[in-house]
Amino acid sequence: MKKYDCGIEVDNEAGGDTAGLIKFIQLCYTGRPSGTHMSMDVAGTPSGTQRAVIKGAIDSLDWVNLMVSNPGYDQENSVKFGHQYGVPYEKLTVAYYAGTWVDNCNKMDSGVGGTKAGLALFKKYGLKGLSIWAVGGMSYHNCKTDDAPGFSEAVAALGAGPYAASAIVV
Repeated sequence: MKKYDCGIEVDNEAGGDTAGLIKFIQLCYTGRPSGTHMSMDVAGTPSGTQRAVIKGAIDSLDWVNLMVSNPGYDQENSVKFGHQYGVPYEKLTVAYYAGTWVDNCNKMDSGVGGTKAGLALFKKYGLKGLSIWAVGGMSYHNCKTDDAPGFSEAVAALGAGPYAASAIVV
């Protein structure tokens, strides 16, 4: 972290050594460079070991990203489960799949699994943000352009990035 002045994302979707993960997160958080972040991926419905890590390390995590592997799943359920299992709303992000089964890379969609639906959750619960995953390779083949305008719209609507000044109103 110090060598490259970066934070760490702990991919904890499969669980693992709970005590070891808690200690690792706490040590990294304590030694992290100023302005960097600690985050963790968990399942859309956090498992027992993931819940234990959340409970033991939430003060050392800037956010917890709820990975939702099925684009047709109602991400609001994930938000409710994440909060129920100890993540404050303001430390929650929820993942949205890039392409193939949904059209998030080309436009903001209000349907289940769409980033416009995610924006509504962001506003309703005061979430930390949204994440877009599986960008590239076969998961990206439905994207019609190289610039992914749907992602740019989502970033702008969240008030982040270079497009924030011209954020769309949804």
